[in-house]
Amino acid sequence: MPLRTTLLPALIAALLVSVIPCSASPSQTGSRRAATTRTIDQVVASVDGMAITQSDVETEYRTEVFLEEGRVPSMLLDSKTLSQILERVIDQKLLMGEAAGEHADLAGSQLRAEQTLADLRNHFSSEEAFHAALRSLGLNEEDLLARIEEQELILRIVDQKLRPLVSVGHDEIEAYYRTTFLPEWAKKSKGNAPPVADVEAQIQEILAQRKIDQQLDVWLKELRAAHHVRVAGPTLGSAAAGEAPAHWGYQGQGWRIHRAFCDVCDP
Repeated sequence: MPLRTTLLPALIAALLVSVIPCSASPSQTGSRRAATTRTIDQVVASVDGMAITQSDVETEYRTEVFLEEGRVPSMLLDSKTLSQILERVIDQKLLMGEAAGEHADLAGSQLRAEQTLADLRNHFSSEEAFHAALRSLGLNEEDLLARIEEQELILRIVDQKLRPLVSVGHDEIEAYYRTTFLPEWAKKSKGNAPPVADVEAQIQEILAQRKIDQQLDVWLKELRAAHHVRVAGPTLGSAAAGEAPAHWGYQGQGWRIHRAFCDVCDP
C-alpha cells in the first residue's frame, strides 16, 4: 500500500528580515519583530470566519510530500501551485465540518491513522531518522498522528456520503479491462493476463472511486455555496519553485480517495 497523502507546521517561504539598529529600544525591537511576523504569516483565506494563513498552506504542502513520499521537501512550490494547495485546505475545512456534524467513526479513523503512521515510520531506516524528519518539519509524533486522523475522517465521510450515489455496470468493467488493463498488462508482463472475472472486483472499485471523485466535485461546490468562504488577493508566491509529489491527494478537483489495487490496473 502506498504511503498516503493529503495532508503539518512548515518552514515559512521567505523570512522578511528587517535591519534593526543597535540603538533600538526593547519595545521598538519587539514591535518590529511582531510586524515582521504579521507580514510573513498573513491571512490568505477564511472559512466561516476561521482564518487560513500562508504558513497553513505551506505546512499543508510539506505535510503532503512527507506523507506521500516519506521525505521532507527541500523547498516550496511556486505561487500557482501554492494557490492550488490553498483550495485544498479550504476543502479540508469544509469536509471536516461535515465529518463533525455526521458523527463519523472516530475510533475506526484513529486505528487506521495509527497503522498509517506505523507504515510511514517503517519507511525510514531508523527511529532516529524518522524523528529527525519530524524535527525538520517542526512536528512531533502527536501532531502528525492528529493530521493523519483528520485525513482518515475526511476519507470516511466522503465514502459514507457519496458511495451510495454511484454504481458501476458490467459493461464499464469490460471496457476498462479491454482498453486499460490489458494494454498495461502487456507493457509490464510477458505472461498471460488474468481473465476479467479474476480482477472484476478490483476494477469495479477503481471505477466506483472515480465516480465518487466526480460526485465530490459537486458536493464541494455545494458546500462552498452554503458557507462563507473568502479568499484574499494573490498573496502566495514568495516560495521558490520546487518539485511536486507524485499526486496530491486529489483527483481532478476532488479528494483522491482512489486506492489502485495494482499499478497495472490503474497506471
